[in-house]
Amino acid sequence: MLTELLKYMQKSRDAWFTTHEALADWALKQDVDEHTFQSRYFR
Repeated sequence: MLTELLKYMQKSRDAWFTTHEALADWALKQDVDEHTFQSRYFR
């Protein structure tokens, strides 16, 4: 079932299969202000 799900997801143009390192690099390059845990949940 997992194999079928992954094959289905690969057909989508929006699916991005990547490594943790590539995801971390992408996230760090985004121009987004950081939010602390406290600011997210205890305003």
